[in-house]
Amino acid sequence: MNWKKCLLSLLCAAAIVLGITLSGAQAAEGKITILCLNDQVITPISSTNMPLKVGGTYYLPYTVFDPAVVDVDLGVKYSLRDNVLTLYTKQVLLKYDLNAGTCEDRDGNTGYTRAVVRGSMIYVSMPSVCSYFGIQFYQEATVYGQVIRLTTSSAVLSDRAFMDSALSTSIADAYKKYWQARESLVPSPSPSQSASPSPSVPVASPSPSPTSTGSDDRRYVTVALAFRHTDGTGLADILDTLAQNNLSALFLLPPDAIGDNAALIRRMVGAGHSVGLSVAGGPAADAVQLLSEGNRLLELAAHMNTRTVLVENGDDDTIEALEADGWSAWVGNVSLPESSSVSYCASSVLRSVDAKRSLAYITLDDDARSAQVLDIILPTLLEDGYTFRLAVGQALDW
Repeated sequence: MNWKKCLLSLLCAAAIVLGITLSGAQAAEGKITILCLNDQVITPISSTNMPLKVGGTYYLPYTVFDPAVVDVDLGVKYSLRDNVLTLYTKQVLLKYDLNAGTCEDRDGNTGYTRAVVRGSMIYVSMPSVCSYFGIQFYQEATVYGQVIRLTTSSAVLSDRAFMDSALSTSIADAYKKYWQARESLVPSPSPSQSASPSPSVPVASPSPSPTSTGSDDRRYVTVALAFRHTDGTGLADILDTLAQNNLSALFLLPPDAIGDNAALIRRMVGAGHSVGLSVAGGPAADAVQLLSEGNRLLELAAHMNTRTVLVENGDDDTIEALEADGWSAWVGNVSLPESSSVSYCASSVLRSVDAKRSLAYITLDDDARSAQVLDIILPTLLEDGYTFRLAVGQALDW
């Protein structure tokens, strides 16, 4: 009978080892929180769409409600100048003053759950926002982690039908790709750490970027690109560079430049870029008249209009008056030096972006110098992992 006991012991030991191995493999990935909207998983799963749990309550990144990111029935406006986030429909709104730590509705009523900031991302309370705007939400613990589904009137499947269908398909696929992307960010071991490095894959020692801090995850810094009209000599090259890197940008033109650039404007719109207008400032009434003429010309050139404006001299009174009239003012926080070499300008822009901890709104010109600067800075910004978003104003439009 001793051999039976020995065999049983060996089998138990093998089971324990196997269990440890399997649990270790599962722990290598781990559980995450996955967000879904109506009948789709919001992908790719990243820090910009992953819910956060604060005090037992789930908070959602405000970008989840941006119609430029996902198809929801809300508008989003963030004012960098005032540090105020607004979620709105044509009937109601919630305004989050991040400096004051308050949230109020259109009528000035307070008592709503305030937003929180983690890293550089603004999060809003899921129960509060969903209840206020009539969005349903459903939560379920799964083998991948917590799955949260937001539903609007566009949803086709019931919560149960969606989960039964998505768990083994879209949710599983999104989860796998998330961890694959995470693993790709882990640096390869150096030869001293690896017992048998592959001779076919030499380990390079890249020089550190002079603008790299080495401690901040730049994925949490959002970069938006805007180009103001000057002489237009670099515009075609700028559009080519953006297309090669699959990026979109905001182009700001004064009304009197629209006619001469109609073909390029059509190219911008067709490529997914945003077009805004620029005015010199001065009396708000004059600016409104110019902007109205600009939209008329945009309609003729590209069958479009805009509510995004650049006030060239940064006149606060003009900006405030235009925002009250429903315009969204572009206010950049990274720009070119007045007059310097291309290499110096590129280094200056990279240093300015590196100093940002939340948002980097880069404003360049559409001349040949800016086209060259863009060629230099984009590879560095992309390699450093910044999150790029289209610079488009979400104006309140009642």
